[in-house]
Amino acid sequence: MAKSAVVLRPLAERTRAAAEEYRRRGIVFCIPWGSIYKPTRDLKAFWWISNKQGQRIRLDLNAVQRDLVETCIGRDVVAKARQQGTTTFFTADGSAQTIWHPNMRYVQVVETEVKAKRNKKIVEGWLAEIGKVGWLPKIGVNNATTITFPGINSRMDFYSADGETPGRGDTINFLHCSEVAHWPRAEETFAALKPSVPPPPFGKIVLESTPNGAAGFFYNMYMAAKEARTGESDSDFRYSSHFYPWWWAEEYRLTPRPTLQAELTHEERALMKEHGLDLGQIAWRRSEMRESELQGGLFLQEYPEDDISCWFSSGTNVFGPDIVRDMRAQVSNPRAVPEVWEREDGYNGTLRVWKEPAYGRRYVIGADLGHGYGGPGRDADYSAAVVIDFATLEHVATMRTNRMPPERFAVLLDKLGRRYETRGTPAYLAIERRNPGEAVINMLRDVFLYPNLHSEQTRVSGREWEVGFMTSGRTKPLLITRFSEMLRTGEFTTHDAELVREINNYVYEDQSHRANPNVDVQARAIRGAHDDLLMAAMIAVQVREDAPLPQAMRPRPRRIAGWVA
Repeated sequence: MAKSAVVLRPLAERTRAAAEEYRRRGIVFCIPWGSIYKPTRDLKAFWWISNKQGQRIRLDLNAVQRDLVETCIGRDVVAKARQQGTTTFFTADGSAQTIWHPNMRYVQVVETEVKAKRNKKIVEGWLAEIGKVGWLPKIGVNNATTITFPGINSRMDFYSADGETPGRGDTINFLHCSEVAHWPRAEETFAALKPSVPPPPFGKIVLESTPNGAAGFFYNMYMAAKEARTGESDSDFRYSSHFYPWWWAEEYRLTPRPTLQAELTHEERALMKEHGLDLGQIAWRRSEMRESELQGGLFLQEYPEDDISCWFSSGTNVFGPDIVRDMRAQVSNPRAVPEVWEREDGYNGTLRVWKEPAYGRRYVIGADLGHGYGGPGRDADYSAAVVIDFATLEHVATMRTNRMPPERFAVLLDKLGRRYETRGTPAYLAIERRNPGEAVINMLRDVFLYPNLHSEQTRVSGREWEVGFMTSGRTKPLLITRFSEMLRTGEFTTHDAELVREINNYVYEDQSHRANPNVDVQARAIRGAHDDLLMAAMIAVQVREDAPLPQAMRPRPRRIAGWVA
C-alpha cells in the first residue's frame, strides 16, 4: 500500500494496536469532511480540560456547547456570558476537525497575543493526549502561530487581532473569531479574513464574544443577525445570532438563606417565573451584582440576562438598565402606514406608526435635524421626529431617515403635523433649531405657513422670542432630568425598538482621559451610535406643557346682560 494512502474506518473500529500498526506502515488516519466526526461523542472521548477546581476532566459538553452543536449554521454570531465554555468548545471543535479531516485549515483570532499563545499551548496539550493512543497525524511545522499536519494537508493557525492582519490569501475552512467586541480594529481585521472563507458547508465562520457596549462591529453583526433570524429585517443577511444568558451555566448558584424567599423583589420573582430560576440562582445573582457594584456595575454586561441590556458600555448609562429592561417589554412592530398617507405624502419608508390619529386627541411632535444624508448603510446623521399623545405621553409614531436633505424632511414634517391634527389645528411642533433646524423652521413658518410651532423666550439675535427649541449646556440637563422622571414613573411609553436602543446607548462620557477633570461630564450617545430619536422624544416631552389648547377646544365666551363671561 502506498505510504500516502488514507484509510477511512469508523472510529469504533480503531484500537491502540491497529493504530500502532497503521503508524508503523506510514498510513494516515483521517475521516472525510462531516461524515463521521460527532462533537458530542468525540470531544468527550479525546479532549481533556481543567475545571474551575483545577482538576483534569473530559470535555463533556455543557448545555451551551450542546446547543451550539445543534443550532450553528456555518455563519454564526454568539453573545455569551463569562465562563460558559464557548471559546473552549469552538477551539476544541476546530482542532478536532483539523486532525479528522484532510485539507482542513482552522484559524483562531483572539484579542491579544498573550491569549493566542495560551490557547495554542492548550491545543498542544490536547494533541499530546491524543498522541498517547497513536491516533494523531504526524506534526510537521510547530512554531509560534502554526501547527501543520503534512500527511493530511491540514493546519491550525493562532493569531491575535492586535497584531498584523492574519490569514490573507490561503483558504480558511473554519474561522473562529473570539472576543470580537474587544478587538482593537475589528471591522478591518474581519474584512481581511472573510474573503478567504468559502461558503457553507465548506467554510465556517464563528464570531463569539462577551458584550462590550452597544456599538461597534460585533454589536452591529449580532443585531443584524438577530433581525434577520427573527424576521425584523427584510435583509438577506446570512448569519445566525445565538444568545446565552448566565443561567445556562449550571454552576452559577449558591446555597440560599432561609429568608430569601420572603425577601424576593418583584424583578427576581419575574425572572424566576419567566425563566424557571431557583432560589440558588437568585442567591448567586444577588452576590455577583453586589460585587459588580463595587467594580463599576457591569453585571449585565458580563453576565447578560437579555440581548438588549447586555450591551451597556463601560460608561455610566444615563437612564439605567432597569428602565431599558422595562421598556423592552413594551416594544412592538409598527402598523402598516395607511396607503392614502403613503400615496399622498410620500413617506417612502421613513414613517413608522403604532397609533393613527384619533378624533379629539392632542399630539406633540419633537424633531431633531441631521446635517446631511447618505444612502443605505451610510453612517450619515439622521433627521428624526417623534409624535407623542399629549394626554398619555404615549409615543405613537416615528419619522426617521438619513436619505433625504433637510428641506425634503421639512415637507414631510408639515404633512405629519397636519395628519396628527386636533379639530383642524395641526400638532404642536418643536424643532431643535441649531444648524439645519433653523432652515427647516423657516420653511415651515414662511413657506408652508405651519400655524402651531413651538417658540421660546430668548435674547438671541436681539429678538425676544425665537421659534424652535435650543439645546444647550443649560437646557440639555433639563431635558434629561424631565425625561428620566417620565421614564422612571412609567408616564412616557414607547413601542419603538430603535428608541429603546438609543436610550440604552446614552451614557455619561468618561472624563478620566481629559486634561481638565473639572470639565462638566457630558451625556451623549456612545461612539458609533445615534441619539436623534432620543433628542426628538426628549424635546417633545419637554415642550408638551407649553402646547396651547387648539382653538376648536377652547370654551366659547357667553354673553350675559351686556358683558362677556
